[in-house]
Amino acid sequence: LSRLEFGALVECRSAGYHLLVELVDYGSPTLEASLVSLLKSLRPDGVLLTPPNSDDPRVLDVLEQSGTPFVRLGAETALERGMRVFMDDRQAAYEMTSHLAGLGHRRIGFVSGPPTYAASRERLVGHEQALAAHGLSPDAGLTVEGDFTFDAGRRAGEILIRRDAPPSAIFASNDDMALGVLNAASALGVAVPDRLSVCGFDDTPSAMLSTPPLTTIRQPVTEMASVATRLLLPGSRGTPGQAEQVAYSLVSRESVRAVA
Repeated sequence: LSRLEFGALVECRSAGYHLLVELVDYGSPTLEASLVSLLKSLRPDGVLLTPPNSDDPRVLDVLEQSGTPFVRLGAETALERGMRVFMDDRQAAYEMTSHLAGLGHRRIGFVSGPPTYAASRERLVGHEQALAAHGLSPDAGLTVEGDFTFDAGRRAGEILIRRDAPPSAIFASNDDMALGVLNAASALGVAVPDRLSVCGFDDTPSAMLSTPPLTTIRQPVTEMASVATRLLLPGSRGTPGQAEQVAYSLVSRESVRAVA
């Protein structure tokens, strides 16, 4: 059971509702028809959308045409459509990069997420804005695109560590990729955090269990799901266009160190 599902489940049960979890094939050519069929068979009282579906106009069109209330988690586009619960991904990435710069890091690698996710784009923008704010020139060779998986992080870590002028810190835009970077550093004999600082984004349970424990942005996924679910329930139902922001936090652990 994920943190998101747990947050939604607790709210549903307390209100006497059932939580159903359905997978949506983002790349399916029959996406709209499948959604129409799903809504007709389930007749849900409300729908909670997660990225990237929360920003997919095809999904929003079907839900609006069916009259089904919906809440979008982490949506960054067409903000007037449906209800929305979000955290400030851009500011969170800005704060993490600023944290690294404040510790003396001047070459900061970044592993971005897939551009199909609005949050990926926001985190990259926040990172680049923080570099500029600290007088650091963006270096295209220090940014590697990933896909939010461990393997992508490992590959990106190998690329960045093997640069002629490698970074002293690598910020991966989710924890799975940060763990991949840690794996690459270990395989290449690069000590973390003595020679390389590594940080992530999400604060998944594995972040505190890694070696060393991972500095990361704590994304309040459970709270976001709880707030989103309450917006769909009678008595606390929100209105289209309503947006609720939930606070993140930067969690410092042993994977980041100041430049000596």
